[in-house]
Amino acid sequence: MVISWLITVSFAIGILLVLHPVVYGISRLLVKRNTYSFFRRQRKEPERHQLLDLERLPGFARLETYMSVAGVQSSPFLITCLSIIIFIVLFSVTYRTLASFISSLVIGGLFSGLPFIYIWHRYQRMQQRMARVMIPTVQTFIGYFTEAENLAGAIYKAGGAMPAEMAGEWARLTMELETGEAAEPSVIKFAERVGNHWAQDFADILIIHLETGTDIVPSLFKLINEMQNAMYNEEKRNTLLAVYRYGTLLMIAMAVFIVGFNIWIQPSNRVYYFTDPGGKKYVTVTVVVLFASFIGALQLGKKKI
Repeated sequence: MVISWLITVSFAIGILLVLHPVVYGISRLLVKRNTYSFFRRQRKEPERHQLLDLERLPGFARLETYMSVAGVQSSPFLITCLSIIIFIVLFSVTYRTLASFISSLVIGGLFSGLPFIYIWHRYQRMQQRMARVMIPTVQTFIGYFTEAENLAGAIYKAGGAMPAEMAGEWARLTMELETGEAAEPSVIKFAERVGNHWAQDFADILIIHLETGTDIVPSLFKLINEMQNAMYNEEKRNTLLAVYRYGTLLMIAMAVFIVGFNIWIQPSNRVYYFTDPGGKKYVTVTVVVLFASFIGALQLGKKKI
């Protein structure tokens, strides 16, 4: 058994050593082909040094954004490597246990997505926290906007008084303005990262002021009233969503407990679960259904508040 585990770990390390130069070469090729547009997009933003710039590859830019909003201090490369290691280890263990290539492939593939599911969950929770403090965010901004000379000045001054949940994204907005980004795209990007329709409405009001110079204080107070009216229903929805998520986790834990308890009480049941074709199909279908239920619970959190 120890030798098998050593072989598995060695194989995983070998895969990573092969994967590193391949992915690095692809990313460098894409960077060279888009050098001009890359520097034009980044402009005065400080260069970020990572193990690999996987965010240049399709799909990884969104992953990097999710990780940034969620506060995950890692890189897309490390998350991808962790996912590959989980897949290799679980595929090897499951194949030795069930002796079924399809079941091992399904179970390994599902569990290898856990790092990405964790980031997605953290991302949604952070967006929900920011949605809960949209009212004090707008109220704080109004207080500084009425005293500032312009919109950029109000954004700078309001940064130190923002709620903790919003401070990170507000600081990012302030930094973009300080580095020469135009106010309108910076405000739009801020609303997209905050990720709720209240933030979109807030950004629209600010853009109207940028384009027309009109007084937006009445519109901001109207937005606060709308958010206050919707807050109660949103809190109830978040509570039900949390119950559903934790209920799904409890179902997963109970399924694992039942299988383990049956094998502990009667060791011959191990033959049914891991040797009999019907038992292996039962284990595979159970894992798929429970994962689908958990993904469904997370999917509910995508609703724009």
